[in-house]
Amino acid sequence: MDLRTAVGSSGAHVPAHWFLEVANGLCSAARRGRVDALRLAAFIQGLGGLDLTMDPDNGGGAFGPVLTLARHERLSAYDAAYLDLALRRQLPLATRDEALATAARRLGISLIPA
Repeated sequence: MDLRTAVGSSGAHVPAHWFLEVANGLCSAARRGRVDALRLAAFIQGLGGLDLTMDPDNGGGAFGPVLTLARHERLSAYDAAYLDLALRRQLPLATRDEALATAARRLGISLIPA
């Protein structure tokens, strides 16, 4: 699935750390030789065309609901932030992470097929 398909025509909500996670993944892929500079630049350009809304409330819940979800679901706080966002906004979740998907299903969050 490409990013435009995952985001869809109505856009997507992301926690504030999403941008850092994507940057880290791109850096890691480049370091390991999985993408060259041209592909990296094209991917970054594609990101600019996505309708993304950064969730302003995630940081405020870091030591409350996010931490509680992380502990209860045995996830990183980063992954729990996605669950918190989906729960608060009543949104489906797009993920390929099996532990995150399992936690989402357990909490009644619908998943966007990968």
